[in-house]
Amino acid sequence: MDVVYVLRKTNNDNIEFRYSLRSLKNLKHDKVFVVWHNPHRTKGLHHIFAEDKHECKYKNVFNKYKMICDDPDISDDFILMNDDIYMLKPVELQVYVKGTLKDHLEYIKESCWRKSIYYKMVQKIHKLFPDGYSYNTHTPMVYNKIKLKALLNRYWDEKISLRSLYWNIYGIEPKKLNENEKISDCKVHDLSKWLVNDKYMSTNNEATMHNLFYEVLDKFFRFKWEYEELR
Repeated sequence: MDVVYVLRKTNNDNIEFRYSLRSLKNLKHDKVFVVWHNPHRTKGLHHIFAEDKHECKYKNVFNKYKMICDDPDISDDFILMNDDIYMLKPVELQVYVKGTLKDHLEYIKESCWRKSIYYKMVQKIHKLFPDGYSYNTHTPMVYNKIKLKALLNRYWDEKISLRSLYWNIYGIEPKKLNENEKISDCKVHDLSKWLVNDKYMSTNNEATMHNLFYEVLDKFFRFKWEYEELR
């Protein structure tokens, strides 16, 4: 099964992506595809060029997903990865949830996200699936190209959480990352705490500005791997 990243160019030389690539040693996979931006000093990656042609950023994201679904070289079932997700030890992929959509909405109300488009997107999913789950965890997920493209075509004009939409429609019985919490994720927001899940970790946008980011991830992924040039 192939791994696919949708990658934008960053000002820090895509350092999160490099650590994420190193963490792929803990995940059984075949080829690695990168859609949009292909960083320098990498090797063995399959690049798919993409442009942002729409004013709406969500349509641009949907368009990149359509390109993935239409690419015959990508496996029918593929693993969608984010550049800020790291697998800390060998994993077998599972479908994880934050919790119920109702609990997720209540959680967002108490955070800085309560006035965001993200909150409205979760609201929209909750209206569709009142008893559904929030699948917006920062973990890799397996998608089927035919099923995903059907949703992209149907919801092309919607600002909607595609991840939760897909899995509430096609999902299997999910599992929480931390069974002791209503809202469960491996995203690190407070660098002073670094609550590391035993399998996964994900960092926020400001993480690379701190030395602690490198200290922690170097403990797991100190050495370059097969997708990096040795320089």
